[in-house]
Amino acid sequence: MPFVLSPSRKIFGLVDCNNFFASCERVINPSLAGKPVVVLSNNDGCAVARSNEAKALGIKMGQPFFQWRHLLKEKGVIALSANFALYGDLSRRVMETLGRFSPDQEVYSIDEAFLGLETLGIKAFVEYGRDIRRTVLKDTGLPVSVGIASTKTLSKLANHTAKTHPEYQGVCSLLEEQNSQRVMQELPVSEVWGIGGQKARVLTARGIRTILDLRNADDRWIRKNMSVVTLRTVFELRGISCIGLEDIPAPRQTIGISRTFPRDIHSLEEIESIVCGFTSHAAQKMRAQGQITGFLQVFAGTSPFKPDYYANSGSVRFDPRTDYTPGLTSAVRQILGEIYQPGRGYKRAGVVLGDFSTRTETPLELFVDTQARERQEKLMAVVDQLNTKVAKGAVFFAGEYNR
Repeated sequence: MPFVLSPSRKIFGLVDCNNFFASCERVINPSLAGKPVVVLSNNDGCAVARSNEAKALGIKMGQPFFQWRHLLKEKGVIALSANFALYGDLSRRVMETLGRFSPDQEVYSIDEAFLGLETLGIKAFVEYGRDIRRTVLKDTGLPVSVGIASTKTLSKLANHTAKTHPEYQGVCSLLEEQNSQRVMQELPVSEVWGIGGQKARVLTARGIRTILDLRNADDRWIRKNMSVVTLRTVFELRGISCIGLEDIPAPRQTIGISRTFPRDIHSLEEIESIVCGFTSHAAQKMRAQGQITGFLQVFAGTSPFKPDYYANSGSVRFDPRTDYTPGLTSAVRQILGEIYQPGRGYKRAGVVLGDFSTRTETPLELFVDTQARERQEKLMAVVDQLNTKVAKGAVFFAGEYNR
């Protein structure tokens, strides 16, 4: 059945960089092309990114280095320490490029972004996706996959299909019902965005084994035995958009929050206030996951659809890692002070936290004031508790934009 765009229908494009960290290393060292490349965590303890060649050798995400060290000699695997400053810079360039394809953009993580496409008058969505791929590769040297669908959950599924099925040539559209059903019938329910291992086991026991089974499941059973969130996922699989560009679950490896502003912003103080608010929200999400961060990136830019387009970013590493909001927002102000240019009207800005670990994984620092750290942890716990139980944004720090 041919696709007909109704005026009210949402269209999302999810653009995801392929093997991002490993691909970044190939940008600065082209001799790595075609070779098995693995990027290691900050302490070189485990694999955090793998090229397709490394995946083919059986190296798993998060697998400890010592378990596959022998492959360095046996198979020529190249192991590299993570370079988050490089990844942050290339991420900024990717997001800048994607900004030229839609004014509605949401940075989901350091290597992923959702684009709103329904208002652009596009008639050939697959060709538009291919244009995105060609342009990003030309401008940054990074390969990407593009998934296009009427909901964010389906666009995630489309992106997965584009990445794992060579016949799609890196772009998959699930706007047509026939193609959508075929893909959902082939994939297990565990591949759905937001369906974890425990949920997948419950659904499988019920006989809901494929994504298509979940889409066709009984609403009353889902609501009673799973959750309203799972029911929302079911609606998304049916093409009913329930998750907007700003309503995104926090990613596991990075947390990114950005916005396109309804008006141009000309004041450094106003941008600082907004991005510090983003940072506070991202830090709360991070703490809810039991994580602390070693990397922060800030970016800001004018509208790519106006003359004299300008965008820039900066990043900082934290050693030791931290989850203390005032320390994070202090770094944000420092970075914005360096990249801000007076006289420009800024249309979008955002922050990305990454290089996560848990406190139990992080060795104690010899010269750290442990009493001060404990006070910071208690303060953050109280702030998070109030913002969770009383109201979102009930407590915030001076200088944050809070609404």
